[in-house]
Amino acid sequence: MKIRFDFVCALASVLPALAGIEPETYPEVRLETPYRLEVVASNLRVPWSLAFVPDGRLLITERQGRVRIVAGGVLLDEPALEMTVPIRSTNGFLGMAVHPRFEHNRYIYLALNERHGDGPKLKVVRYREQGNRLHDPEVILDDLPAWWNHTGCRLLFGPDGKLYVTVGDANEPELTQRLDLLNGKILRVNDDGSIPDDNPFIGHKGVRPEIYSYGHRNSQGIDFHPISNVLWSTEHGPGFLDEFNRILPGANYGWSVIEGLEEREGMESPEISMLDRPAMAPSGMAFYRHTAFPELRNKALLAVMQSQGLMTVTIDEGHVTKAEMLFARKFGRIRDVAVASDGSIYFCTSMYGSRGLRIMPPPENYDMVVRLVPASFPQGPHPVLSNDFAIDSPEDAARIAASKSDKTAEDLVALHCESCHGEGLAGGLQSSLIDGKWTMAYDEGSRYFLIANGLPNKSMPPYAHELTPEQIHGVMNYLKQREPK
Repeated sequence: MKIRFDFVCALASVLPALAGIEPETYPEVRLETPYRLEVVASNLRVPWSLAFVPDGRLLITERQGRVRIVAGGVLLDEPALEMTVPIRSTNGFLGMAVHPRFEHNRYIYLALNERHGDGPKLKVVRYREQGNRLHDPEVILDDLPAWWNHTGCRLLFGPDGKLYVTVGDANEPELTQRLDLLNGKILRVNDDGSIPDDNPFIGHKGVRPEIYSYGHRNSQGIDFHPISNVLWSTEHGPGFLDEFNRILPGANYGWSVIEGLEEREGMESPEISMLDRPAMAPSGMAFYRHTAFPELRNKALLAVMQSQGLMTVTIDEGHVTKAEMLFARKFGRIRDVAVASDGSIYFCTSMYGSRGLRIMPPPENYDMVVRLVPASFPQGPHPVLSNDFAIDSPEDAARIAASKSDKTAEDLVALHCESCHGEGLAGGLQSSLIDGKWTMAYDEGSRYFLIANGLPNKSMPPYAHELTPEQIHGVMNYLKQREPK
């Protein structure tokens, strides 16, 4: 059984803003167990990955190039690691994993970008932790595909002791089907970066032996089911077609040949593909293996950004049977989720972006790490959030709406367009928008359609849920004024 969250008619899936039909949304769920929400850390900048070491300390990567540590319930002032990394779109410090024998070897694994010519590359580095610092870097995977977007990259040690690494398509969708390249793959390696002798493509001529699965667009969450030990993955899809996949060794997940729930022989379609406005935008995930919240046991917790919440997913006999949203629009965009040894749940917000704030002005103390804990647990040193706290409270909504209405067309273009079309829109990852050569739009109507609904196969997101019709027309007029006469 595959779950499809769709509009009620085909037109609405193509023209949600223009059709005026409200999309289906995930049902909200409330926890049965009384709980408390605590702020573990605040004033962070793009926290991307959360990981616990056995003594209970929490490690946090900040995409700007820092690893932070929460020890004894307090965020330490000095980073465990800090370095300069290329920052643009989705680059910087990304995934992190703790070696399963950390108490013996002190190994922490970190995925990070470095500049390579005109663009970035991705590598996985192994560090040794000592005294709340990361020392002795050793590169175990190098020269992985990367670009200013669609980089991945989540790290996870499986129950087999192997390291799993997600690699995005690096903005080259057609390369995900090539088995001699690592674009759009999930990799499986030993803890030193060498290749396990039971990988699915061992001995296949012309195939990279690191590959565990392929045909992925941009996977940012992976974890193993507590009962079946099968790997599951979240994936950012084109437009609205985000995915939640059951990952089988050697399987092809179809990008960029098929999208969403499309089917083709020899390719796997996802368990969840959502056609919603806004998109789900799933990132980190973790299965809940504990009893502190019995209602969540063995469910997948997905950190979702556009839909803004924690998604709880029920899996029965290898298939998704229910998907619900916890804390919908209470904290804003959520990037990662992790479960502590006592069963408390930690998640981090992601309200800052490559060009600054996702919303203007920011909520107080954002970005933050929040702890969800049963109310019966002793209260620690963390500030407690009131139950009526919400990122989209009436006051926040009014403040955010006012700040958006103050933006000029130039502001909107800089925020939404320059990351791909280059500074001044003169060309970057994508073509110039000021040379008058719009190959995908031939008049005002088609340009409006293009901006409102995006181009999923070209990695251009839809903006109908971000901008008002007046703002879209303002952007169009701004671009027209910049074109050669």
